Amino acid sequence: GINAEYMGVFSHQYLGNILVIDGSLQITERDESNYHEMMAHVPLAYIPEAARVLVIGGGDGGILLRALQHENIRQGILVDIDQEAVQDVVFHYFPYLHKAFVDPRTKTFASDGKKWVEERVASGDEKAFDVIFIDSTDYGASETLFTDEFYRSISRIMRQASDSILVLNLDSPSWNMDTVIHVQKQLAEIFKYSFVFQCYQPTFLSGHYSFLFASNTVHPMKSKVDWAAWAKKRIPTYYYTPDVHYAAFALPAMLQSRLTMTGQLKDIPETSLEEIRAEPYFL
Repeated sequence: GINAEYMGVFSHQYLGNILVIDGSLQITERDESNYHEMMAHVPLAYIPEAARVLVIGGGDGGILLRALQHENIRQGILVDIDQEAVQDVVFHYFPYLHKAFVDPRTKTFASDGKKWVEERVASGDEKAFDVIFIDSTDYGASETLFTDEFYRSISRIMRQASDSILVLNLDSPSWNMDTVIHVQKQLAEIFKYSFVFQCYQPTFLSGHYSFLFASNTVHPMKSKVDWAAWAKKRIPTYYYTPDVHYAAFALPAMLQSRLTMTGQLKDIPETSLEEIRAEPYFL
């Protein structure tokens, strides 16, 4: 996160409460679930026994809340320099998100994300994370979070002995395509797999939003997802489904042709599709 100078909450008849930080809309009660469900559930679907997650930024608790819906998660750490101020606002105006902060598995740090990660690397902290989320206020607003050096530090605190994934919020692929392309190529130099996936986010810039999925072990289309394990968790969702999961990686031609890696539906393992077909929960 970045050090916010201005934080405000507005009420809207249709959108409900709206959180604005430094003039940038962060969340609305109406559609925050689109963004937070996609950012959290997409990576966690690949690692059904994930135990530790780290959220850098995300002081509203939306990503952490969705990650903690996975009962296998034993610890969720949130690091946001504005965490205390944002948590206070969330407590009063977004109480359903505040549940993330009272969960006994949660540990929060009101710290600069880059410094916190660097300290873990320097101390040789081996408590590796299965999934790391970078949920920043605005792509590019905090320059220290978007350097090769920072991403390499992140990779060093990701679990090495088994699957691990990094997901970060990007920008509008429709209106800020160059940014999306730049980050995909940047992460492709650091991780084996670097894929853009998208969601409909009506209250964000253009309504078309995207994330970056990076991993050295998990290919978002070719790696098998244990959909039976996902179904057993019975996690209630407003936006996310197995179909939406895969469709999110199918990008428009204007974007697909300019990226070094893109999701292809033909690469989905047949065994994953069979589990979706066989599970009554998805029907």
